[in-house]
This record gives sequence, structure tokens and C-alpha cells, in this order.
Amino acid sequence: MSKHLKVLQNAGLVEHSARGTRNLYSIAPDGLRELQEYLIGLWDVTLQSFAEYVATSESTSGSPVESPGESPVESTAEPRSEG
Repeated sequence: MSKHLKVLQNAGLVEHSARGTRNLYSIAPDGLRELQEYLIGLWDVTLQSFAEYVATSESTSGSPVESPGESPVESTAEPRSEG
């Protein structure tokens, strides 16, 4: 466990303090803020790329993108009559 906490401390995600014979770890807000900013940036780029791909695919095919091998599902069930 202490090796994992050491890695997190070196990454700036947790802070360590010793109180007598006890080692106390707490979350480092600045480290998590930096991680959050990285993840937001990563998702922004990823989602923007996906949106551009979908827009390009729709404009060239004229219809929404379907996954390979995917076909519309037709219902074989008969409509229910209420009564």
C-alpha cells in the first residue's frame, strides 16, 4: 500500500504528513485540479473529433452513421388493441 501512496504523492495527487508513528495521507487539491483540467481537455478534443467525424459522415452519405454490420430492426410483434 505504501508504494501506491508514494507514487500518488510523487504525482502530486496526495499529500503526506507524519504524526508520531502514523502516516497520514490526504488528497492534494492542486494535483487533482491539474488532473481534472487534463481530463476535460482530453474529452473536449475527443468529443470534438467525434462530432467532426459524424458531421463529415452524414454530409457524404446523407444519412446518420450506422455501425458496420448494423441494420435497422423491424418489429414482428402485432400492435396491441386496447379494449
